[in-house]
Amino acid sequence: MPRLMMVDDDAFNMLSHQAFLLKWGVEVDLFTCGEAAIKAYEESLQKTCCKVGYPLIITDIKMTEVCGFQVGERVLALKRKHQDLPHPLTLLALTSHVDKDVKKRTTEIGFKQTYEKPMCIEKMGRLVNRYYKPYHPFMKKTKQYSS
Repeated sequence: MPRLMMVDDDAFNMLSHQAFLLKWGVEVDLFTCGEAAIKAYEESLQKTCCKVGYPLIITDIKMTEVCGFQVGERVLALKRKHQDLPHPLTLLALTSHVDKDVKKRTTEIGFKQTYEKPMCIEKMGRLVNRYYKPYHPFMKKTKQYSS
């Protein structure tokens, strides 16, 4: 089953979000560097046996080296080259500095939504229920994620 990807250079934020996700049985790959996340996404597209990529990527916006805006732009460029994926890709932005400029830029890039962090367990549950669509040809999504 596809895994969720989370990118944040703040280990505390990532570990707290990961705890929620693991509680719900959602497998997540964590990346503290945008460049590593982009490389992992690209490598996931090269798999021949189970080319599924990541159906949901949640990235922080303000990171050192490669910011979340760049992660979004580069991942979506890779996605456009692989139109044969069996599921859509949803990009979500997390940031502690939500303002109209950030929301405008994330929308222009192709992010589905921008959320303020840190995120409480209830909000994370709603986010996962809404956007995480695990894909397998013989699977139907019935699980609801909540505290």
